[in-house]
Parts: sequence; C-alpha cells; structure tokens
Amino acid sequence: MKKIIFLDIDGTLMNDNGVIPESATLAVRKARENGHLVFICTGRSRNIIFPEILEVGFDGIIGAAGGYIEIGDNILFHEKLKKENLQQLVEFFDKHEIDFLLESNEGTFSSKKRKAANAFRYRKTLVGQT
Repeated sequence: MKKIIFLDIDGTLMNDNGVIPESATLAVRKARENGHLVFICTGRSRNIIFPEILEVGFDGIIGAAGGYIEIGDNILFHEKLKKENLQQLVEFFDKHEIDFLLESNEGTFSSKKRKAANAFRYRKTLVGQT
C-alpha cells in the first residue's frame, strides 16, 4: 500500500546542529524506492529550503505553514500577502521599533536594524554552515 510521508525539516529531518544525518537521507530515499511519496512539510518559505535539503530527494513541498504547495515542478498553491497589508506591517514594526525578518519565496527581508552579519548568522544556524 502506497503511503504519503510528511517530514518537517528543523528537528526532524535536520538535527539541532543543522545537519541532515546520512540515516535520514537513506530513509527518505528508501521510502521513495519502495513507492511511497515523501514531502517536506515546514513553516519555512521556499527560499530557505536550501539546496542541501532538496538534494535528499522529495516528491513535493508544503511550505510557509501551508501557504505554498509544490508537487514535482508544479506549484499548486502560493498564498501571498497583499502589498498594502505588507506595507501596513512594515510601517507598524518601524513605528514601534520592532526588529523583523520577513520570508518569502523571492527572498528574506529584514528591518533596517538588522545587519548583514545577522542574516549570515541566521543562515548558519539554519543549515549549520560557517
């Protein structure tokens, strides 16, 4: 009987050090070889599902906490914030001096206070890179 397996990235596929254990890669590949479908199911936006994660091999992605769905090369669903709503959020955060990081499929955007070092540290934390 064919099954669909949904895996989170952080703390499930990838350990707390940002490393994907070889055993996880082998398990995903074996499940697919046995005819099962394996999907990433994560709160991450598409742009921070890094290549080393995708290289494991998946049938699709449910990302952005359900706001983005991809099967193979087909995007089935992509919910975007309206430009005016996004502008209101950014204005509110700026007015109240709230530091923020916004993720989208096109990129990751941060408040003016965030420095490039913080963005580098963020990526390093997520994927265990130096």
